[in-house]
Amino acid sequence: VGFKQENGLHPWGHITCDGSVANIEALWAARNTKLYPLAVYAALKTEKHLKHLDYIKVQPTGKKTSKRIIDLEWWELINLQREVILAIPTQLSQEAVNQNIDASHLEQIQNYTIQGDGIMAFAIRMDKLFKAKGELLEAIAALKVMGPATAHYSLPKATTLLGLGTGA
Repeated sequence: VGFKQENGLHPWGHITCDGSVANIEALWAARNTKLYPLAVYAALKTEKHLKHLDYIKVQPTGKKTSKRIIDLEWWELINLQREVILAIPTQLSQEAVNQNIDASHLEQIQNYTIQGDGIMAFAIRMDKLFKAKGELLEAIAALKVMGPATAHYSLPKATTLLGLGTGA
């Protein structure tokens, strides 16, 4: 569609049939992006083929120095800036090449994502992994979509489809 690569990010677009589908897909992408760092953390901690990448660092929001993903708390991971999150797959791919790790091992991260687990299994798995005693589970259950009172009727539909509920 003519997007240009910037800062190592490969933007993409998806043409939809109407505004409702566009809104649903936008919220789907936002939810998946927001929770992706948790999946990366889980895969780096769990998968033996990915343990050699556990030194990958990101800059937590509001901090001046970078920290290893596996050293971040769950709250820091779900509050990373969008640009930081979107750079993680490229970082992982580049470091896999540098470490001579088969890039197909990076696909294991998908097994830890919300798309792979479903919202409840994902929330439970992450809460246990972080030993959050229900706090992370509650945070995922409390995800909200913000919009104006005049928001299109497709937004409550989207929150239902994404497992967040119309109350979100």
